[in-house]
Amino acid sequence: MLIGQLAGFLLGIAASIAAWVLIAKTFLPRFEVSKICRDDAPPGAPVRYRVKIVNLSKRRDIVDVSITVRLVLQGLVPGKPENSTFFYLPVGDGHPFPVIEARNGRVYVLHPNKIEDEHKRLPADVKKKLLLRRLDLQDVLKLDSRPIVRIAVTGAHPIGGLRRTKSLVFDVTDIEIGDFVSRQSIKIIRNVSHKALS
Repeated sequence: MLIGQLAGFLLGIAASIAAWVLIAKTFLPRFEVSKICRDDAPPGAPVRYRVKIVNLSKRRDIVDVSITVRLVLQGLVPGKPENSTFFYLPVGDGHPFPVIEARNGRVYVLHPNKIEDEHKRLPADVKKKLLLRRLDLQDVLKLDSRPIVRIAVTGAHPIGGLRRTKSLVFDVTDIEIGDFVSRQSIKIIRNVSHKALS
């Protein structure tokens, strides 16, 4: 009797796990997020920083896509070098396109020129570049010896509505110079023209 109850209990747990795995595989969006890609531009030329999200599903779109980028810097608070300051890095036009089609990728442009210095902690030379819309992301990252870029991407399944969030943490070494290999890849290589991807 006890053995039968135990076996039934274990079978119930196994069935629940199997059902959850099936639901997760069927009704959760599947996607991957690239490292930060920096244009291979000549000195003095405008530079773009981009992040790419690739939908790994062969049949379903990803909907309600949102992307949040936050910079974390230490050393900007006078007398408190260990304190962190957070800056949100605007993505796209402020309203990133919320759909990524099946077996496709979408590139989102980061805009360091639109950073808001809410805490008034940026140095004068950085503030000047910000006002002139000439601020490069590297100008901000070099303010800390170990800056962190946190990226959170959320997307939903178009039928079940289940959501998945991926949170990634990058440092300066994770910024790769070049361009994306193809629409379906997050791989970055150097010296690939933008025309080849249009």
